[in-house]
Formats: sequence, structure tokens, C-alpha cells
Amino acid sequence: MDYPNDQAPGARRPAPRCGAKAVAEFVDVFLSFPSFLITLALLFVHGNAGLANGVWTGVTGGAEGAVPLPDHTVGVLLAEITYFTPFVMRPLHAALSQLDTAQLEVASSLGARPAQIVRRVILPGALPALAAGGSLVLVLCLDEFGIVLFTSAKDVTTLPRS
Repeated sequence: MDYPNDQAPGARRPAPRCGAKAVAEFVDVFLSFPSFLITLALLFVHGNAGLANGVWTGVTGGAEGAVPLPDHTVGVLLAEITYFTPFVMRPLHAALSQLDTAQLEVASSLGARPAQIVRRVILPGALPALAAGGSLVLVLCLDEFGIVLFTSAKDVTTLPRS
């Protein structure tokens, strides 16, 4: 008789990691914010007069902060990564929660090293979710102008035209 993983006699569900629910709730709340609010928060922390750069210039005595968020490609990239990471995390979390723990135990008992388990068991199970999250982020990045506008990156070319 064939049972689903969670109904098989003697099947074990992995114990949830400490803080996993809190991280999932944070991701859900983060996804509900519009992009300009996330960017404004980044500017508040990492802008030229922001908290992190203010501490950095106070400690080092330098004229410029450690993270040049406005007017730089690095700043736009940091803002884009911060905003779009949860869109990849959600499908990836769903895929990894469906991963059969018996496969991990069998691979380990057959002598596979942790890197081999990741490469041969976990990664093939996560690839469809990574592709789904990556394609979602690609479409959203092409549509998102708010992050670039609010970081005031005037000289950054995000989608070059020929």
C-alpha cells in the first residue's frame, strides 16, 4: 500500500527549527509592504545621512559611509536584493518542507557527505522552486521602478537601451 509521506505508518515529521515560524511571519509581513517603503527604510539606515553610515563616519572619521546606497549601482543592487529575496524564499520554503526526510537519512546512512547530500538530494528537489522564484523576481524587477526612483540613482542604468 502506498502512503503519502505524512500518513505512512511510523513516518516522522522533522521538528520545526527554532524561530522558523517567526521568520515565515516576518517574510509574510515583508511581502505586504510596497517597494518604496522598503527603499525608504534602507535609505534611513544606509543613506548618506543614515544610521549605519553615520556610525561608520563617526568611528573612522571618513567623509563617506561604508555603504554608498544613493547614486550607486551597489545601492540599487542592495535595495533590489533586499526587496526581492522573500519572493524566492516562499517557494523555496514550500519545496524544502515537502522534501522527504527519509531520502536524507538514506543518503547519510550510505555514507554521503553533507555536501553530496545537498548536491544530489536537496538541490534537485529545490530547483523547480528556485526557477519559479527566479522567474517571478525577473518579471518583478523589470516592472519595479520605485526602488530605483527612491534610491535617487540618477546615473544608474538598470535596463540599457541601444
